[in-house]
Amino acid sequence: MKKTIFFIDPNSYFNMRFYDESLLNNMNFENAEVTLFGNILFDGILNKNIKTKLIYSYNTKSGIRKIISYLQTQIILFYNILRYKPNVIHIQYVKVYQFDWLLLKTIAFFCRGTKIVYTAHNILPHDTGKRFYAIFKKIYNTVDVIIVHTKPTKKTLTSEFEINPDKIYVIPHGLLNHCVKQNDVNDKKQLIRKNLNNNLLTYLFVGKINNYKGIDILLEGWQLLPDEYKKRAQLVIAGLGKIPDTNINMEANNIKLFAYEDFMSNEEFIGYIQLSDVVLLPYKKISQSGVLLTVLYEKKPIIVSPIEGLIEPFEFGNTGWIMKDISSIELKNSIMNSIDDLQNNKFTVTEETWNNIENYYSWKNISLATQKIYNQ
Repeated sequence: MKKTIFFIDPNSYFNMRFYDESLLNNMNFENAEVTLFGNILFDGILNKNIKTKLIYSYNTKSGIRKIISYLQTQIILFYNILRYKPNVIHIQYVKVYQFDWLLLKTIAFFCRGTKIVYTAHNILPHDTGKRFYAIFKKIYNTVDVIIVHTKPTKKTLTSEFEINPDKIYVIPHGLLNHCVKQNDVNDKKQLIRKNLNNNLLTYLFVGKINNYKGIDILLEGWQLLPDEYKKRAQLVIAGLGKIPDTNINMEANNIKLFAYEDFMSNEEFIGYIQLSDVVLLPYKKISQSGVLLTVLYEKKPIIVSPIEGLIEPFEFGNTGWIMKDISSIELKNSIMNSIDDLQNNKFTVTEETWNNIENYYSWKNISLATQKIYNQ
């Protein structure tokens, strides 16, 4: 008899669209019936034997309508679970935490044969401190299996949340290939180049601008660079969101700002990365980074803060520079070292290192490890 699997992702668009598509398409479902319960914005291409029910539309609403839409969809999901009683449900994200925890408890009560797998992409929501600690501890204790992307995340769950380590599995997040056409990327690069000095080394900060990503450290660290280094490099900030108020003279400091209010195309995102010499990730706290996984796919050197999720690629070889601590001074020092190394031909990333990274973050290996959990 075939196993029934419900793969549930309310956020199956943008980066999560690539995650879901890559994970599911690299599994062998000959002996399983799989259904993705995803977002109406999901535009991925799945193998023909994987069904899709795109039921989530909360992100098209605003205010209280957004919450109501999500809750209504969760009721629809619960109906499907009660009706089909799948062997496994694999949840990628929860949105209304208290309600979702009660839903999980109800599923566990009424569907005792169903095992619940939860992927903790982030232990707690970004920039919320310990505000949601209690409810997430309940969620982690309710599910049968927790998948995390790094060993330090597992350590945190066992020590700070007191979760049984036997139910936690470490499976990496795969490299992110945004499946864009290179000709389209080249068109965007041509437009971006018009605003850059192509004779300088290009240092890039790209993606959403949040406090936890260390935008304040970035701006302070770049200002601390001696003038002789600022003449040799430019900082490109291509960000979604508002940069903190600052009195920095952008032009005098060789800073190029590309601000996006709410959307940056994948072609632009990849274009910025391909035009860069070094990508900066001075993050203060993170479990795993989509920017990092895209940068590694594009084989670009990095400067990272000493956070386990960011320094993991260095286990496979030298892929850039690690700050000694999370501070503007250390970022400045790392940038200076990298400028000297690059201009004096003292730094290269070997092909063996890139191959090792590609193998570790291989979607095929990740999918096999995930499917092994389904089969147990």
